[in-house]
Amino acid sequence: MNIKSAIIKTNDILAYIAFAAIFVVALGCFASSKVGAGLAVLVGGWIVCSLLFGFWFVLSDMADSLRKMAGKK
Repeated sequence: MNIKSAIIKTNDILAYIAFAAIFVVALGCFASSKVGAGLAVLVGGWIVCSLLFGFWFVLSDMADSLRKMAGKK
């Protein structure tokens, strides 16, 4: 396993942990009869985590593409 795949695997695990934490907090809000807060945490957290991890994915792909372009010259 090279370093790039190890970093991607670590990022995947962190994403799963973040999504699980959001789900647990949302369940806690639902259990305390706060349906609106639970939905807000679930939807808002999902969107924020998706944006953050998607942003990381795009930046890493851009860096990889730049390295390949620099290597061709």
